[in-house]
Amino acid sequence: PDLVMMLLFYYGGQVAVNMLSDYIWETYEIDFFFQFDPFISGVVTIGLIFGAYMTETFRGAFLAVETGQIEAARAYGFTRFHTFRRIMLPQMLRHALPGLGNNWQVLLKTTALVS
Repeated sequence: PDLVMMLLFYYGGQVAVNMLSDYIWETYEIDFFFQFDPFISGVVTIGLIFGAYMTETFRGAFLAVETGQIEAARAYGFTRFHTFRRIMLPQMLRHALPGLGNNWQVLLKTTALVS
């Protein structure tokens, strides 16, 4: 799926940019041309894909923290920032680090598709 996304982003993105440049030329008479570099489109695609993977990892770690911890912090008078920083973040990192390590390893393997 990552390779398919890279190809779709490279070829489909090029078509979208060409359509945008035609619209800009017809509307504002500004000469606009942009050519996608394959390396840049691969890096952007991998960034988007693994950004979503990392977000899901942090989401799972966020949901792993019990709500009782947050309620106890509120009862002690912690602000939302201090609740997150002092209570939630240490527990989230404990749950997120294994998933982040796995995502990092898969990311390193996926970079071979760009070359």
